[in-house]
Amino acid sequence: MKQPEDSKTMDFLDGEKLGRGRPRRQDALSGADRAKRYREKRKARAAPIKRDAVTENGSSTSPSRGMLESRVMLLNADNLRLSDALREAFDKIAALEKALMRASGINVTRHEKSPSKKPARNQR
Repeated sequence: MKQPEDSKTMDFLDGEKLGRGRPRRQDALSGADRAKRYREKRKARAAPIKRDAVTENGSSTSPSRGMLESRVMLLNADNLRLSDALREAFDKIAALEKALMRASGINVTRHEKSPSKKPARNQR
């Protein structure tokens, strides 16, 4: 409380009391109104999913689906052709490795143990 003879201290209590925080707008939306506006915008943004019509014999009426199916068939054929070529190349490599080992005098059996480089425990 301010004393009556005090002329230097500002009087804070005479004016209108200010609330805490940011002042409210007169045209502010309620939470329900903001949620409704958000749902409407989200619904307008979402594009409906179009389904291809399929005829009785199972073919599609959409030309893009037919093009995709033919592309998949071509890619599958390429995959089979390349896997066959890769298998042939590996077979040729294996045959060349065997021929090289025979020519150099190396034993071709695969399950042979190599000599151990570690010394025996009692020979340290």
